Amino acid sequence: MLDNGDLATYTVVLMDEGYDWRKKVDFKTTQIGIEILVTKSEEALVEEWGSAMDEAMEEKARQFAKNPPTEKMLGIPLYPGAVFNPEISAGLSLDDDYHCYVFFSNDSPAKVAAFYQQRLNKEPSSSEGGYLFALKGKLPIPQEGLAIQPNMLFVGLPQTMISVQKEMRE
Repeated sequence: MLDNGDLATYTVVLMDEGYDWRKKVDFKTTQIGIEILVTKSEEALVEEWGSAMDEAMEEKARQFAKNPPTEKMLGIPLYPGAVFNPEISAGLSLDDDYHCYVFFSNDSPAKVAAFYQQRLNKEPSSSEGGYLFALKGKLPIPQEGLAIQPNMLFVGLPQTMISVQKEMRE
């Protein structure tokens, strides 16, 4: 273990090159090599990974803040008065397969679900005060969906979280 926490592995390689069996000559030589492999510590790897993820999330949040999702892009109407949260959306949208756009509303989940039920002309599945509409594919796990649920995760934000998952690949 090195002073900075990295792991160093040392290997000694010995190669006897002292005899040529074709020429039947004995050179009386041995080659000695030392190989050193340094592997970053787990803490350093976690820190690098965390920094890279933080940078990617901050960049995605900036992109989302500059270009918030529109009704046309989402393919559904925006709930009146709902506020888009680019930071949380970015954290849930770091891969290139799916993006999740998160909005918050002061209205109850039931009221938001009733709005979408009327506008989409679809029945949601519901459980524990939350609702899920299939936008593409079928319930229980649609390719694209609209989730409406009580906000139990983010302190200080409105009571209802509205999440739209969109497939990004063609």
